[in-house]
Parts: sequence; C-alpha cells; structure tokens
Amino acid sequence: MKLTQGGMWSRALVVVALCGTAVVASGSLRPAPAPVMAPATAVGVVNLKTLLAGLTEFKEGMALIEEKKKQGQEGLKQIEAQLKKVQDDFELLPKDGPMGPRLDLQVKIAELQGLGEARATATTRSLEVQAGDLLRRVFKKAEESAQRLAAKDGWDIILIDDRSVMPPERVSGKEGRRLTVSEVESVIQQRTILVADDKKTDVTPALLALMNNEFKAGVKR
Repeated sequence: MKLTQGGMWSRALVVVALCGTAVVASGSLRPAPAPVMAPATAVGVVNLKTLLAGLTEFKEGMALIEEKKKQGQEGLKQIEAQLKKVQDDFELLPKDGPMGPRLDLQVKIAELQGLGEARATATTRSLEVQAGDLLRRVFKKAEESAQRLAAKDGWDIILIDDRSVMPPERVSGKEGRRLTVSEVESVIQQRTILVADDKKTDVTPALLALMNNEFKAGVKR
C-alpha cells in the first residue's frame, strides 16, 4: 500500500498534534508553586513603669526635683510660723481696745495667708512642669534607644506594655458610682495589647541596660 504525499503530511500533523497535547497535559499535572509566606514579625514589649524606675537619669532628675520640693516646703514653714505669730499677737489684743492695731494685724494676717497660698501653688506648678520636662526628655531618649535596640536585635515593632489598663468597676472618689458602657469602652480603647509572652517579648531589661550605659558614658542624643 502506497502513501501519497498528502497522506504523509496528514500523518505528520497528527503526530505533532498528539505530542503537543501530551506536553500540555504533562504541564497541567505539575504541582502549583508554594505561596510565598510573609516573614514573621518580631514584636517586643517595654514596661514603661519598670523602665522609668530603673533609669539612672530619671531617678537623678526626680531626686533633684524632690530636693527643690523640700526647699519650697521649708519656705512655706517660715511663712506659716510668721502667720501663727501674727495670729497669736492678734488674739492678745483686747477686743475693746483701739481699732488701729487690730486692723494692722488683720491686714498682715491676710497678706501672709495670701503669700503662703500663692507660694504653695507656684511651687507645686513649677515642680510639676519640671517633672514633665524630665519625663518628656527621657521618653524621647527611650524612643531613640528603642530604635537602636530594634536595629541591633532584629525587632520589627516595640510596644509600650499597656496590659495594666483595665476598666474599673466603679469611679474612684466619694461618689463611687458604676461606670457606664461608654466609659468602659473608652478605657478599653486605650489598650492595645491583650496578651504577650514576657519570656519572648519583654525587652525592658535590654532597653534599660542600653539607656543606663549610654547615660553613664555621657552619650549625647
């Protein structure tokens, strides 16, 4: 049996078509490539209260503020002593005596009372502002040191530990009423961390050591 030229071409095309189908089929049976997974995020947590309690710079600064507070209290005691003496002198004056001396002492009493109140308010305000400046400066340094710690140890995120934030059952103070749902919700929204494994996430000791070492070495930031 002889094949014509057209028949040979037909057989060749059939073979090519079958080979192509086999290639497509074999390709479709290959497993799909595994999806690329995002790398795990390394999260660290800092207990701010513990950090501040151990920071040399913060403790020394607060000690200076406390010393100024004691000095202010000594000044108030002197005013109180003067006030008491004037009040005692006023009590010794005869009630049916001349009005002049009584009025003079009453004016002096009012002046000393006003001076004491103004001095106490000004001192308290000044110390609170100084403490605020200290805390702001130390917190800024903590942020910058945390950035260096993260770069050195491979942390992607370092958070302030706010797990102590919990809605109280009652409002503090004399009223002691129970909180409304909006008040409870407001407190809850202040919290960002629900749970954390301290053994794996707590970077407070490392950050504390870094900041104290930098402060001791006189590193300017």
